[in-house]
Amino acid sequence: SVTVLGSKSYIPSNIRDYVGVKILRRFALNPEKAGGWIHLFSCLRVIWKHQPDIVHMHGWKAASLVRLAVLLSPQTTYVWTVSTCPSYASFGTRLVIWQARGIVDRIVTPTRYLQYRLLTVVGLSTEFVPDGYTIPSVPALPSSTWKLRTRQYCVALSDSLDDIRWIIAGYSKSKTRKKLVVPIDEITPSHTRLMKRYRLLKFVEVPSGRRASTSLAHNAALVVIAGTPTHSEAILVAMDSKQPIIATSHPVHEEVLGVSAQFVANKDQGTLAETVASVLSNRSVQLAWGKKAQKRAQAHFQWNRLVDEYTVLYHPVVRQVPIDSVIAKPHFKIAG
Repeated sequence: SVTVLGSKSYIPSNIRDYVGVKILRRFALNPEKAGGWIHLFSCLRVIWKHQPDIVHMHGWKAASLVRLAVLLSPQTTYVWTVSTCPSYASFGTRLVIWQARGIVDRIVTPTRYLQYRLLTVVGLSTEFVPDGYTIPSVPALPSSTWKLRTRQYCVALSDSLDDIRWIIAGYSKSKTRKKLVVPIDEITPSHTRLMKRYRLLKFVEVPSGRRASTSLAHNAALVVIAGTPTHSEAILVAMDSKQPIIATSHPVHEEVLGVSAQFVANKDQGTLAETVASVLSNRSVQLAWGKKAQKRAQAHFQWNRLVDEYTVLYHPVVRQVPIDSVIAKPHFKIAG
C-alpha cells in the first residue's frame, strides 16, 4: 500500500483515493503552498502512526527532520530526493547533509546536472534516477477551448516575465502571424500590459491539472522552452506532444532534450527569430523535429521504463550466496 502526504495546493479536497494510492492532506499555515514546518511535523506523526517500510521524502526541510523520523520509526528505509541545490554550502546546509549521510539509506537526484552541482557546491554525493512521465490516456482538449486554431499558434513555457519579454521580442522578428501562447496560473496587470504591446502575445489561464497544459502543446505548431528549469516534467510533456521544440541553452534542457530539439543562447533574439522562421516555414521540418522529440521521450523517460530503477532504489538487489556454498565468496554480497 502507498500513502501520499500533501497539502491543498497539490491535493484537491475531493480526492481521497487515486488508482489505489491513499491520499492524506496535512495541515499547512499556507494551504496554497505545500510544505512548511507545521506540515512536516504533521507528516512525522503519520510516519510514527503507520510505521511504513519505506519513506520517500523531498526537499531540504524534510531531510532536516530525518533524525527525528528515525526515532519515531526506526525500522523504516528512508529515501531522500534532492531537487534543488543551494548557491553555497551554508551552516544549515552542512548540518542537514551531516545528519542525512548517516541516516538516509539512499540519496537521489533527478538530473545529472543537479548531481554534479550538489557534489561540487555542497559536497553531497547522490545517485541519479531520472524523473519520468505518463503518456496521456485522455484525448487532448480542442484548441477552440482557448479560442485558438490547431497549429496556428506556438507555445512558450516559462514562469518569468523577463524571459517572455525577450522571447516575444525575438519571436516577432520571425515575421510569423501565429500567436505566441503562454500558459500561466493567473493573468495580472503586467501580463495585460505586455499583451497590449505585442499583438502576437496571448496569456492563457490554465486550470490546475495536466490535461490543459498538455492539450495546449499537443495542438501547437511549435514549443519554446526558456528560463531555469526546476523540474523536467513540463519538458517531457512537451516532447510527447510531437511538436518541434526550441529551448534555451541550459544543462537540464540539453540533458533531457538531447539532439531532439534546437537550442539558442539565452536572450539571443536574432537566433531565436531565425530558428522560429525556419521551423514554421516548412511543415515537413516541424514533423521531423516533433517525431524526434516524442521518440526520445517515450524511449527514455516513460514511467513504465523507469520502474526497475525505482525498484532497485527502494529494494536494493542483493546477490545471495549459492545454496551449496558453505563459505561466503568475496564477490557475493550477503543481505544483512
